[in-house]
Order: sequence, then C-alpha cells, then structure tokens
Amino acid sequence: LPVNGGEPRTLFQPFEGNHTHTHTWMPDGRHIIFTQRDQEGRAPVLWRIAIDGGKREKLGTLQLPRPPSLMRVHPDGTRIVFRVYTPETPAEVWVLENFLTKPDPGN
Repeated sequence: LPVNGGEPRTLFQPFEGNHTHTHTWMPDGRHIIFTQRDQEGRAPVLWRIAIDGGKREKLGTLQLPRPPSLMRVHPDGTRIVFRVYTPETPAEVWVLENFLTKPDPGN
C-alpha cells in the first residue's frame, strides 16, 4: 500500500492451504524475503520477491525443525538470523551465512 494513499496491491498469493511464517525487507529496499512451507506443507522454504512485481524466487529449503518465527537480514545482505521455537527448547537462534546471492539489479 503506498504511504501517500492509493490502491493496495498483492505481491503474491500463498500456496493453497498455506501461509507465510515470517518476512522481512532486504537491505536493497526493493525485495522482501519470506518463509512458507513447501507445497506439500512440510519443510520451510525461503523465498524472495521484488516489491515492484514479478514472480517469487525460491532461495532454498531450510533445514530447520519448524518454520522460523522471526527473521532478520544483515545490512550487507549476506547473512540471515532466524529464531526458531521447538517443543524441546524454548528458543534457538540459527545463522545462515553465504546463503543469499546478490539480487540482480535488473529485478
């Protein structure tokens, strides 16, 4: 939704019966990354989408025990920190390094 008003627009629709678990801005301010379970509803997958439209881009399947509840990207765009709650532990913090590729300036 534009800050100055106007019509909201949808960036993407979740897979049927699915929803996003967490999302955050990329440092370039032109992309959002988010997690959503795969189409079978099992593993959490990390996705990126440009805010000015286009198709979502699958960045990879996360080897996490469950979808993260919080996610932040380092300002240089090369590292992500996740917070994951599991029944066995109150909280875990996971860091992925060298996971993201630099976005294509044309996207």
